[in-house]
Amino acid sequence: MKKVLFSLAALCVLLTSCQNSKPPVVSDSRVQLTVTIPESTPADDIIYVAGPFTGGETFSVGNPQWKLTRSGSKCNILLDQESFIGGKTLADGFWFVSEQKGREVDASGKELTRTLTPEPGKEYQYVVAAWSK
Repeated sequence: MKKVLFSLAALCVLLTSCQNSKPPVVSDSRVQLTVTIPESTPADDIIYVAGPFTGGETFSVGNPQWKLTRSGSKCNILLDQESFIGGKTLADGFWFVSEQKGREVDASGKELTRTLTPEPGKEYQYVVAAWSK
């Protein structure tokens, strides 16, 4: 009988703790960027996001905070806008940088700067046409 009561008490504690656990809170300041990069980008290349909010390209490349997670020609990054430098935002401009191929450029070869005023919970998708090198 003691074993049954102990088991029931343990089960109640377990159920109570499960009911009280809450899903993680996703901050409204987080923004998901998904980027399709050119097929010609080397498989071992590393892609970063850069802009005034990162301190510029010099401070982005090599910094794991601004590195995109890559799977083939798709890259992703979850940015927490609360960690942006100097009060800058995505609206101040940003671009993608290949460690081996340089800054992203448009189809005519001009350096590309994007802007964004993100909405909470929305994913933003981009396509890099080419790299500067």
